[in-house]
Amino acid sequence: FYEPSTRTKTSFITAMRQLGGNSDGFSGIESTAVMKKETIRDTVMMMEANHFDVIVMRHPLGGSLQWAADVASIPVINGGDGKNEHPTQSMLDIFTLYLLNEKNLDGISIGFGGDLSHGRTIRSLSLALSCFKDITIRWAAEELLGMPEDLVELLKSRGVVVIREKNVEDVMSKVQFYYMTRPQLERMGGITKNEVMNMMKKYRIDLNKVKGSQVKLMHPLPVNSEVAEIDYEVYFDESQAFFQQAENGIFLRKALLYEMLKDKESVQFSGKLNPLLEYGNNRLKRIIKERDKEKRGFIDNITNGTVVDHLLPGTEQKIVAELDLTNRGSISIPAHLPKAGKS
Repeated sequence: FYEPSTRTKTSFITAMRQLGGNSDGFSGIESTAVMKKETIRDTVMMMEANHFDVIVMRHPLGGSLQWAADVASIPVINGGDGKNEHPTQSMLDIFTLYLLNEKNLDGISIGFGGDLSHGRTIRSLSLALSCFKDITIRWAAEELLGMPEDLVELLKSRGVVVIREKNVEDVMSKVQFYYMTRPQLERMGGITKNEVMNMMKKYRIDLNKVKGSQVKLMHPLPVNSEVAEIDYEVYFDESQAFFQQAENGIFLRKALLYEMLKDKESVQFSGKLNPLLEYGNNRLKRIIKERDKEKRGFIDNITNGTVVDHLLPGTEQKIVAELDLTNRGSISIPAHLPKAGKS
């Protein structure tokens, strides 16, 4: 990841872990050979040399992910390339719309707001929606942040109805879903943050705008806390759907990784590992102080049981008897048992 990421990066890591795999790589270029002018091609080839099965990459340059995929012999997933595309975000957005719209993607009416010019999510989602029937997109934003002309013309050529409205209220009154985006300050040259905040002010989503509306509110996240394009109070309104949308990223990316790797040949291990290798050597040496004497003991690994700690003296055997543990499994003897006849 050549750019910052929270949701995309962590959801891919979680998805791979849940599938039984591992993940590695970098987030930010500061501690990598990129700072030594290493090319994308060489970085990709290095990942292959390290026996990676798939690469997820984010890069600030549009088109860079296609270049990486062209030179790689393993799958490369686009985690976002500049303001060009964010395919897996659009896939999880489509999945979210599918679930919220009674498992139907035809006939959807959706509103777009925020920064529609400098971000990649609006472009990817609108192009994905153009694959379905009777899609209507309504949007309201300042001219500088509006939908690019070339994108609008492309969508219209595919049969999508694209309408610019005067304000957010007009959009929300006519759509089922409203997709808000943050201002992409890092991609705006020559525009100050204060200018952007002033442009965004009347397009912010607050409770007054969603009150009485049946619209479901989506956002690719993160919300810019300074601009606050979505007011915090809206987080607790029934219109809020963007955290469900974010969670869907794990399911979607898990399915994507599975489809890419399900036919991957691997050597299955047969046999038994040494328990110390299988569970890790986590025995912690401890010293039990008793008056002036010292006793040394160990804390054993618990691989499929329960630890009961801080018991009153003499209660260990009562628990063993009550739960019938002697007939149900192994028992780890406490490091210090009370002597017979003493409490």
